[in-house]
Amino acid sequence: MAYKVLLLSRAERELRGATAYIAQRVPETAERWFNGFITALESLAENPERCGLAPESSLFPYQVRQFFYRTKSRYPTRALFTIVGQEVRILMIRRPGQAPLREKDL
Repeated sequence: MAYKVLLLSRAERELRGATAYIAQRVPETAERWFNGFITALESLAENPERCGLAPESSLFPYQVRQFFYRTKSRYPTRALFTIVGQEVRILMIRRPGQAPLREKDL
């Protein structure tokens, strides 16, 4: 069963912010990181249930799952998403060191 992966506007802003942060420090890798992250997110179209529930999921009336994207860094970037029908909705992108998701964040 193929799902449609949707990057919600907040998640898109956060992804672009993460890319800008990387570009400030290592400009030559920012575009590659961004493209890799997008490709990795698109893999959720095939089997989003493979990703476990986020620790914050209990705060919400629906399941919030987490997807980790790791490159050479020891610390992964997390995509928080929910599955609604045939859609995988990417809610937020959390960079390493960012606080966990809170109820008021969504």
